[in-house]
Amino acid sequence: MRWIVLTAALGLTACTAPVEPTGLCAGLRRPVAALRGALNRNVDQTPADVGEAATDVVLAAEAGCAW
Repeated sequence: MRWIVLTAALGLTACTAPVEPTGLCAGLRRPVAALRGALNRNVDQTPADVGEAATDVVLAAEAGCAW
């Protein structure tokens, strides 16, 4: 079900105006920092597949926004 919602959202956003990268990066800074902190605090409790996916998100955001 999540994939259907995600696919629909991506399909709809493809028709909208592009997002300003600086605004997007500014908006992502706190949630990505919170995700990184949660991963670090809960290493033993986080399932490997969730940790790997979350780590990919953190690395992509930090690389894309040059933090």
